[in-house]
Amino acid sequence: MALGTAGIVLPLRDSILLAKMSASLHHLSGGRFILGIASGDRPVEYPLMGLDYEARGATLRGRVDQMRNLWSGDALQGPQGPVTVRPYVPEGIPMVMAGMGQQSLQWIARTLDGWFTYPGPPDQAVRRLSMWRQARIDAGLPSAPVLTAMHLDLDPDPDARFRPIQFGGRIGRNALITHVQSLHAAGVAHIAFNLRQSQREIEDVLAELAKHVMPEFAQENTMETAQ
Repeated sequence: MALGTAGIVLPLRDSILLAKMSASLHHLSGGRFILGIASGDRPVEYPLMGLDYEARGATLRGRVDQMRNLWSGDALQGPQGPVTVRPYVPEGIPMVMAGMGQQSLQWIARTLDGWFTYPGPPDQAVRRLSMWRQARIDAGLPSAPVLTAMHLDLDPDPDARFRPIQFGGRIGRNALITHVQSLHAAGVAHIAFNLRQSQREIEDVLAELAKHVMPEFAQENTMETAQ
């Protein structure tokens, strides 16, 4: 089981402190920590911190380089002089970009270890994930995971078809199984359901997912392992 952050707004964080916290989590979790990063999309936050909103893309790239240098044991200049962080993580900590982070897909593919995005419907997901795979190939790197999330309003009718809502859909469990299978076939490695827009009681939705949806994928994983 991995532990991860959904998307720390990297330009608003101190590189030394974040590198230290991440290294500690990596060590305490036995190497299971994944650092999700983002550039932020709320312009009001940057003036509050005395930072330039328009420069956030360049700042993010600099923070990535600084943290990796710190994890390898190099020093970074702090207010009182050179600073190092421990424990060292010479192999680095996996980093995943949430969204585009004001970067090109090529930069994300060659620099980071995964991509968190909303791929949309399966046909759109196929196109987006094909671009991701090609960007990794062009960078001379092996395939890397794509992670996504979906706002889910589970329809009480198990055969209800997909109807779009913001960042997700209202859908019955049978169509949901097909939808997730399609995303998996397109290359999505992880999907999270957000139930904020659910019109049903959350306990009922969780019970239905546990009874009817999750076993479909547990069985599939078992079969894949057996093969």
